[in-house]
Amino acid sequence: MKGYLRGISVYVALLMGLALVPAAPAQNSNFYLVADDGGGPPGDDLLTLENVATLVETPIGTGTSTVSMEGAARYPEASFITQTLFGATASRLYRLNKITGVATALASTYGSGPGPLGTRTFDDVDGIAFDATTSPAVMYGTVRREGGGSPSDLLIRINYGTGAHVAAAWGTGTDYLVIQNQGAGLHDIDDIAIRSSDGAMYAINNNSGSEDRLVIVDKNTASTTDVGRLRRRDDSEDVDDMEGLDFDCNGTLWGVTGQNSSDTGQRNRIWVFQTDVFGDPTRFVSEIDHMLEGS
Repeated sequence: MKGYLRGISVYVALLMGLALVPAAPAQNSNFYLVADDGGGPPGDDLLTLENVATLVETPIGTGTSTVSMEGAARYPEASFITQTLFGATASRLYRLNKITGVATALASTYGSGPGPLGTRTFDDVDGIAFDATTSPAVMYGTVRREGGGSPSDLLIRINYGTGAHVAAAWGTGTDYLVIQNQGAGLHDIDDIAIRSSDGAMYAINNNSGSEDRLVIVDKNTASTTDVGRLRRRDDSEDVDDMEGLDFDCNGTLWGVTGQNSSDTGQRNRIWVFQTDVFGDPTRFVSEIDHMLEGS
């Protein structure tokens, strides 16, 4: 994930996509981001803080010491000062230090486990998010699947104390679910975000960064409900390569695009999702800022 931004405690990735994370009520304009470029050595990821009110992005430290951090999330049951920031690479979960910007790996890899498709190895996690409606909070992750036939991605739960997936998360013999896609070729889930008010999980469903759609994922079955093709609000142009998602503390959904859109004017941008009369996110987005660090 490459890009920048993560909600009020936001994370993002630059070259491949991003991830977002909301912060505290008093920090509504601030986002922690993880860029996949601009940091190191070792690694090239970089933690930054973006203020969307002033449009100023500030690097934190000189690098996370990781490569291609694809997702990020904030533990929701702590204060802004003490909350823990997590980042996910394909193979491992990390804690991110908000002062130094350095990532520390948890002890375990995500591992492997049984489910609807037999035993699968969870070695390419793309997005993570916390469900704050449970106590303690539950971390979910999406697992990318590659190969012939455009296989759909998987949904797992992650133990954020050890970094391993949660066994039997959906009952005995079911460590993961297969996320329903919204059409032929739309097999990828680039990131997820969970609204703290009701636990609704939103996701970006696309085909390798194109044909992006906003969907709602049922956390119990991994079935999806289509919200629609992403469109820019001012001209209804299609928006592609949305790599990161997160809700802020007011329930507003934000997103970040990476570097792979065919429209160069959409690359490495921070976007806010427009809402309907019920306050739910729609498929229409408005550009807020162009991320510079690591782009």
